[in-house]
Amino acid sequence: MSASSTSAHESYDVIQGKTKVPPAKIVGELERIRREAAALDAEKEALASGEAAPRVRSTLSNLVLLVFEDEPGIGKSTVEDLITELCVAFPSRFFIAGFSQERGGESDSVLDTAVSSRCVLTNSGMHVCSEEVYVSVHPDSVDLVPNLLLSLLIPDVETILLVLGDPGAVASDSHAAEAFTKLLAGLDSVSDRVEYDSAFFRDYALSHTRLCVDGSENSPARRDLNWSRMSKWRSLLAEQFDSEGGEGIMDGVSSFRLSTSVAQDQFSLGRPGSDVLLFLGWCLSCLGWKATGAKLHKDSNELELTVSDDSNEYTIVVVNDAHAEFSFGSALDSVELGWRWNGKDRLLKMHKDRATASMEIKNETSTVSSSGGAHSEVSRRAPFPEQTLEQIILSDLGPLDGAAEYLNASEVAISLRELIAKAAG
Repeated sequence: MSASSTSAHESYDVIQGKTKVPPAKIVGELERIRREAAALDAEKEALASGEAAPRVRSTLSNLVLLVFEDEPGIGKSTVEDLITELCVAFPSRFFIAGFSQERGGESDSVLDTAVSSRCVLTNSGMHVCSEEVYVSVHPDSVDLVPNLLLSLLIPDVETILLVLGDPGAVASDSHAAEAFTKLLAGLDSVSDRVEYDSAFFRDYALSHTRLCVDGSENSPARRDLNWSRMSKWRSLLAEQFDSEGGEGIMDGVSSFRLSTSVAQDQFSLGRPGSDVLLFLGWCLSCLGWKATGAKLHKDSNELELTVSDDSNEYTIVVVNDAHAEFSFGSALDSVELGWRWNGKDRLLKMHKDRATASMEIKNETSTVSSSGGAHSEVSRRAPFPEQTLEQIILSDLGPLDGAAEYLNASEVAISLRELIAKAAG
């Protein structure tokens, strides 16, 4: 499954096609679904003489999916497929909340709600079932959502908020923007952690800021799915330098170049891709470098960043190929890094090959002496499959690790985006 772009003129009504149930009757409707399922199981068991596939209700979490009805990041069918897969791999009580900044006052009820349930036959022969509560929210009803969820949450399991879309798409300086901030604060108050995917973000800094409405110590832990998506880039780059075995290896950096493939109009606005910003944020935070300047060359599709440490200044160049094949969530195509170490000039080239789902890694070494010079080159390929949105989500629903490393990289990524925005004018 891949997330598909959706036109701003299309909408996604989470209630459409569902049987509406008033909020006050949701608990009763869930109980009715359970009773009918139990009766059906008993009937099948009797007819099958004890050989019917058992039905299992297992709840590992309360999983709240927040989608944007006016400009959804993903389509309705994608959400349905995601819930079906999670029903097996991570069975939960699902809450699908659709926020619309346009609707309101058209319904007989303040909150439009619906209830559903699905059962999936697993490879083990068991039916795994999960319950679903659908809530369509407009600006005038956001205050009602936290209490509704609190009354329906399964106790003693984690509550996870999964944001699927771009918070920055909500119009600024509007009643809807204020309402959305309230909605997120309310969802924060009932959640133990927040997951989101910055691959949907047009403006990393704006959207990230809107998500982090509460910076207190009691706010839930946050994680960007793009951080997991970029884990292979980080590990492959890190292992190149771990094998050198020495500190100060980056002191002689001569070149640092990245290539990316984002829409030309976005790059011209100083938006090289959220994954690129996160990757650079990680690099700079690990090296102790600080970005001090940015230049956007729109005619050559290049972004030039000036960074420095305590004693040296370096340049990072990001080149955009607006005509390159683009895969959702993955804009970074290649990394080239040159440096001098132990009297040798080194050049590392890492290029992602989407056609073969692999990464080509090339190490070049050159030496120059009074008696001449020498050049050597070593190449290899590493598997680099593109992960689907479901795979990324499932990998992130487990225990959080590397939180401090992610937070440091994210903070630098935000400052980079703000610096680049000024350069873009």
